[in-house]
Amino acid sequence: MSEKHPADILKEYAASLPTTISGVILASCAIAFGRLEERSGQDFLGTFNSILDEVDGHDRCYRCALVCGAMELALQRSERVDDEELFTSLAEKHDSELFKTMALQAPLRKRHWQDAAERFESLRQGDLSARNLRRWLEKWMVENPPRIPGFYRNPSPGES
Repeated sequence: MSEKHPADILKEYAASLPTTISGVILASCAIAFGRLEERSGQDFLGTFNSILDEVDGHDRCYRCALVCGAMELALQRSERVDDEELFTSLAEKHDSELFKTMALQAPLRKRHWQDAAERFESLRQGDLSARNLRRWLEKWMVENPPRIPGFYRNPSPGES
């Protein structure tokens, strides 16, 4: 088991995403948690981090599992995201610098997306595996036993 909490591993992973794909992936995660804002200029990395930080204790382990699921869905790349032909056609039709840039960056985005998905899959096999998330949950529960009389032992006389 890694010494780093899974939430910290997720935050490091998100921070390491290339700018060519980070906005789309982190926005997808924000949508999954109902945190996409209507205003432009949203700090998606800040939103992602707050999703992980707004809970603690055993809830944080469960939140990590939910974020892993959202991240896996976000990393299922749509072919339209890096469709070079589509963006080239749109650039010609609308004489748009944005679409020209998107067309030029399509191969790079595709490679970044594939690398990000492979890195996340590796994390899901190791530090972010369901087994490891469960270990962190059990570690927290041992360090913070429930305050229920008799939960771990026979109740004393007078306890119920």
